Amino acid sequence: MCFPISTLENFEQLKAAPAMASSSLPPYWTTTTGVKVIPDLARIPEMQKLLTQTWRMKRTRDRPKGEEAPTGARVLNVLRVENHESFAKYMTHVATVQHRRGGRCEPCAVETDETDDFPKNLNRDINEMYLFHGTNPVAAEAIARSGFRLDKAGTAKGTMFGPGIYLAENATKSDEYAHAGDGIYAGIWALLLCRRSEERRVGKECR
Repeated sequence: MCFPISTLENFEQLKAAPAMASSSLPPYWTTTTGVKVIPDLARIPEMQKLLTQTWRMKRTRDRPKGEEAPTGARVLNVLRVENHESFAKYMTHVATVQHRRGGRCEPCAVETDETDDFPKNLNRDINEMYLFHGTNPVAAEAIARSGFRLDKAGTAKGTMFGPGIYLAENATKSDEYAHAGDGIYAGIWALLLCRRSEERRVGKECR
């Protein structure tokens, strides 16, 4: 299932939010300011397990015509993104959701919840979860350093639910949006694992 991360309006509000200092930095971060993309090879096994457990052999219309759904994928590298400005803005968004929803959102289960040993450290009261975003290696690097750009929304596959940043609970779904890189990235596709708060349920989906 695919989840648009936000509408155009609230994405722009979040983008313009002041960066707040946060005492809630993930305990495994090694920096205190700025942006750092850090190789984290020790986490390859757990990332491989997360990818494998959320992989579904189901082809949808977003996969290129004539291309069958792969039976799986192999994690070659894990890069940990420590972007303090983006994280501070995210924590501002989390505080807004907590205030708006009275500290509690309707539960919304996703398949990334079902992994056994992947560390969560998530706030279930506001439906924090991990979701995938498929892209190419160069774009993944740009997103890691500068955040998502809504003006790029739909340039790869369209916007079924309107302008937004699309995330998915299944690695297979995000793989449909991923592209192989060139040069040193030849034969390599990129998946971002994003921390996200889903504020409310709309039908069978969380928004």
